[in-house]
Amino acid sequence: NYDFANVNVEFTDLRYDTLYYQVRVTNGQVSLSDLNAVYANMASDIDAFYHSLDLQEKHFRFIGASVSANGQVMATMITSYYILDHAWYFNGVWNAYLACYEWFDENIQYVWNTTAIQRLEEAINFYEGRAHAYPPLPPVHSRGYYLYTMTVEFNYADHTDQYHSPFVDDSRIYAWETDSQATPTLDLNLMCYCLDSYLDLPFSTICQQTGFMDQRPVHWKIRWKIDDPVEPSHWHTFNHILEVKFARYIINDSSNEY
Repeated sequence: NYDFANVNVEFTDLRYDTLYYQVRVTNGQVSLSDLNAVYANMASDIDAFYHSLDLQEKHFRFIGASVSANGQVMATMITSYYILDHAWYFNGVWNAYLACYEWFDENIQYVWNTTAIQRLEEAINFYEGRAHAYPPLPPVHSRGYYLYTMTVEFNYADHTDQYHSPFVDDSRIYAWETDSQATPTLDLNLMCYCLDSYLDLPFSTICQQTGFMDQRPVHWKIRWKIDDPVEPSHWHTFNHILEVKFARYIINDSSNEY
């Protein structure tokens, strides 16, 4: 626990895992050298296990070790991590995850600048594409249409989640620091956070402002870029840019076949 554990962190969930080893027992005793060898293997495996976990804000909360009479060694680990615990667009976290399981596969790692963008755009525009523009609906025999008014870009450095996010500086938009040769991926939890946050951003930051009350977001597009490190010792920041088109809803009273 001195080497690995950290309990001074916030978390939303825990997972439990066990590693197994064997040490030689002779006349009910084990040699210190054999025990040290097992400990060295255990420490190496715990480190490898930590880096294999695809969890956000992961930390070992407690590591317990025991040796049975037959020489079986068990290292039990409790790992804390952080998942979505606040919903922006959906009516509660439970509804957000129901939506996410419809769109994203928990067994797939979505590449940050290809498959992740494609799937997020599909899901976002599906949800808002079905939404009615403004009440009341157009009268019978009239049509409603959108008149584009502006396009707004949302960048990761400008939008912070006060409830905390899994991204750089608690950004509400995907931003991940790593070396320039990496290919980051998003698991279901990260995709779910992005879906909920991206859907809400234009509503909570633009639509409520004076002068924009008669406009609504009608189309989302996601671009990507890689920011160079501010200092040589820092990593690159892989991030999304959210591009949203806004429009006014217009009723066309003219009669025609469409």
